[in-house]
Order: sequence, then C-alpha cells, then structure tokens
Amino acid sequence: MCIICWDSVIVNWIKVEEAFKYYNRALKLNPRHQGANEYIGELYLRTKNLNKAEEHLEVLDDICLFGCEEYDDLKDAIEKYKKSM
Repeated sequence: MCIICWDSVIVNWIKVEEAFKYYNRALKLNPRHQGANEYIGELYLRTKNLNKAEEHLEVLDDICLFGCEEYDDLKDAIEKYKKSM
C-alpha cells in the first residue's frame, strides 16, 4: 500500500515539475501572458510557495488594467490558500 502511495506522489511531483517547465517556457516567450501567469501562480500555491504566487498576481495586476478573469481567479485562489493556513 505504501509503495503505491509513494508512486502516486512521485508521479504527481513529476507532473508538477513538467508543468513548471512549460509555464516558464511560455512566460519566457511572453512574460505578459495572462493564462500562464494565472496557472503558474496556482501551481506555486499547490507547492506551498505563496510569495511566488503573489508575484504572479502582481504581474497580472499590471497587465489587466481594467481587471481580468485570470487576475480574479488567482486572487481568489490566494485568498483561499491564506484562509487554509
């Protein structure tokens, strides 16, 4: 049973690392990409890195002059994360 649990953890971690790789590649091509900034921010929350998530929220705040769904979604995710701490 424990081996199966660790296999799942390892597979999930590999997927997280792969997701970071692709989001960072997208942001290298376009640092102002709204979706990539939202999703990498949410991924940082998943890996318990609130500071990095908030950095991407700041980027979205700069990009979305009149508000946007990506900013709202990441802001909500950060607020939920903070409440769960």
